Amino acid sequence: MIKSIKNTKNIDNINLKFGARYNDTTISTANTTYNDIDFNSVDASILATLKIDEDTKYFAGIGKAS
Repeated sequence: MIKSIKNTKNIDNINLKFGARYNDTTISTANTTYNDIDFNSVDASILATLKIDEDTKYFAGIGKAS
């Protein structure tokens, strides 16, 4: 199961993108040699883009994955 949210905000010549996602994953096997795997994680990110003029943009982003 994956649940995610995304949002975009424009302020003058700056574009901000926000995102977050929750993962709940189970991997099971019929082979008894291997263990089943079950994990949960929360990931988030922010991306900012600064538009200087029609031909020039600067961007920076940061994210967290667990």
